[in-house]
Amino acid sequence: MYKYSLRFKDSKIEEQYLIYRSTTLQFPTLTYVTGGGFLLLMINFFIHLIAEKYQNAIKNGSIAFYLFFQYIFLRKYEKFRKYSNFALLICNLIFIAFEYDNPNPIKTYYDGYLLGSNQMLVHNILMFANNLKLGIAANLIHTVSKILIVQLQQGNMDIQQYVYTTLLSLSFILIQFEIEKQYRNSFFLSLKDSTWESMTPLFLKKPYFLFSFNQDENAYQVISSHLKEYFDSETPLTTFLYQSKILGNESLQSYIQRLTVQCIKQNDNLCLFNQYLNVDYLNKKVAISLIAYQFEKVIYAIIIESEDPIRKEQKLKYLQQIQIYKEFFHLQIMPINKVLATLLRENPHPLLRNLRISLIEIYYQQTQQCELKLVAIKKLLLKCVLLFQNTKNQISIICNEDIKFVTMKHALIIFIFEILKISNEQCLQIRISQVQNTSIQIIGLNHLPQSELFQQSKEMLIERVLESQNCFIFILMKIPHQSFKDYFYIQDSNY
Repeated sequence: MYKYSLRFKDSKIEEQYLIYRSTTLQFPTLTYVTGGGFLLLMINFFIHLIAEKYQNAIKNGSIAFYLFFQYIFLRKYEKFRKYSNFALLICNLIFIAFEYDNPNPIKTYYDGYLLGSNQMLVHNILMFANNLKLGIAANLIHTVSKILIVQLQQGNMDIQQYVYTTLLSLSFILIQFEIEKQYRNSFFLSLKDSTWESMTPLFLKKPYFLFSFNQDENAYQVISSHLKEYFDSETPLTTFLYQSKILGNESLQSYIQRLTVQCIKQNDNLCLFNQYLNVDYLNKKVAISLIAYQFEKVIYAIIIESEDPIRKEQKLKYLQQIQIYKEFFHLQIMPINKVLATLLRENPHPLLRNLRISLIEIYYQQTQQCELKLVAIKKLLLKCVLLFQNTKNQISIICNEDIKFVTMKHALIIFIFEILKISNEQCLQIRISQVQNTSIQIIGLNHLPQSELFQQSKEMLIERVLESQNCFIFILMKIPHQSFKDYFYIQDSNY
């Protein structure tokens, strides 16, 4: 952060701060000011209208309309809401103009005292809500305008009032500077906290819990976690805390609570404790690191360092056996597929065709090939369409020979298969275009498949879908980012 301008050196952080301040302070302030100002102006509008003071009525009505229009515009179009800062400055200038041309004469000293105090409060609220530069600009404009109003209305001004007004204005600028500085520091600290929470799973690959105790709900609250299917529970933190035993029959939850109270009484350090423990969890030994830090509240971290070696060995053997079964399964599919292809050339029976399509789809679902491949889309489409084409189901392809793109080939094949499977007795046209992103346009399709396989492949490959009558356009991602779940729902583990 720069010393005098208080701008963040990182332009992205500066932009985030301006959006945050606009959302949390400036636009809500504008809402209250617009509501109160519009109401008062409309009351004055009708009073002057009844009193036949049409010039004053037009002034009040015009400004009320402007405030209302400005607010509605910013409320409707969120992308312009960052200009709430300038809207507050304009409101400030409008109120300054009203002070110069006040249609209501002041009856008593105390009447003027109350009016001036209220006006000053409004100006202060608007200046504090502004960003620093516009807030200082509003302060200077307000100071100069006060001096000019007195000079024009009264004709002279004591030298003491000049000095007093100037010093107060400069003092107010110092207060604006310090408040803005504290506001920015607070935002930066909260941003760092949230950044660390989001980064924790990236560098801590072991299963862990980051949590605190919520006294209002009398329950532990998870801040962040990385579990990798380690806990078979909807509430894994609570399950682990209450079912893990330490020092005999004492639960881990009871141990943490007792240790926290003891450490808070004995020391004032930020780190209350940092221990390495062995706990019994579901009849197995688990080594954990237990850490507690005290900020505004106590933050706990439990890191699963290692698990029972017997369970690890059993899991490894299980995964190896599953891999053997999968490889055997794949070896059986390919010969069957070749036999079916030969039979289809001799006898194109729908049953044989559907069986071959299902086998190919199962094969690509099981391969788990998550690497990206360069695909010549027209060649791929011709092979896929050949399996589905018949006299009742005409499918045409419009695609340049040189269109190629990088994607997950196995997912793309399943995506195409699922669409073609519902195209019975329909005439489809498939168009491929490549401008910024590759798009697949399918004309003649009444509805999209509802199968789980289609939804999974669509989530992996498609950035967005455009739909019109009997036409769907699929915009492909430049970099697919997911993979199918394993057929046996087995996930590799790092622990």
